[in-house]
Amino acid sequence: MESDGEISGEGNSLDFGARVYDSRLGRWWSMDALADQYVSWSPFIFVLGNPLNFIDPTGNSVEKGWYTDWDGILVYDPKVKNQNDLSDGQFYEGETLTRKTQTGTENYHADGSIFFTNETSAYKRIWTFANKEKRENMAVMFSSGVLVLPSYLNLEGRSYVEEYNYEFLRVNQSVYLKNSEKTFHDRVLGTIHTHNPLGNVGFSSADISTFTF
Repeated sequence: MESDGEISGEGNSLDFGARVYDSRLGRWWSMDALADQYVSWSPFIFVLGNPLNFIDPTGNSVEKGWYTDWDGILVYDPKVKNQNDLSDGQFYEGETLTRKTQTGTENYHADGSIFFTNETSAYKRIWTFANKEKRENMAVMFSSGVLVLPSYLNLEGRSYVEEYNYEFLRVNQSVYLKNSEKTFHDRVLGTIHTHNPLGNVGFSSADISTFTF
């Protein structure tokens, strides 16, 4: 019987616990047990094909988290998994968290999205964060609140949707938002995204798109 080293070469087969990784191929030898959460990706791919932004120390999930930055703003970073990954003045908050304010509830999700029950708070978030990070931010409006989509892959002049495993679905005369975990039951009323000014100077403006039914 051949040993693993004779087949894959010494040091090329890495056992992460949940799965074995082949460093020559950049792929796992078995399917991801959480593949249903990443339906847009191959179940054999490593860290969603993005090792600069993600880590997977056990072979079972992509670790990421929320932290409070030095200016008090909550930030999502897929590379942050605990306090040791942060600098002085930054504080790790966890993979998810919920905050209740005088104006409503804010649910910070594990994929980097945030659901605000208060519309004004959501718009304040995307404008504040667009100016902080100099990249576009996008939000989806529902009758029950506003979902701010993840932004860590966005560029100064572009917001992504499918790259975060979201998609818009038209059902009869209504539009719904779906991601890899669920379909939001409220129909989409519209979207809003920011625009950063050229030269990174000044405040961002925004475009609003509404859906007609």
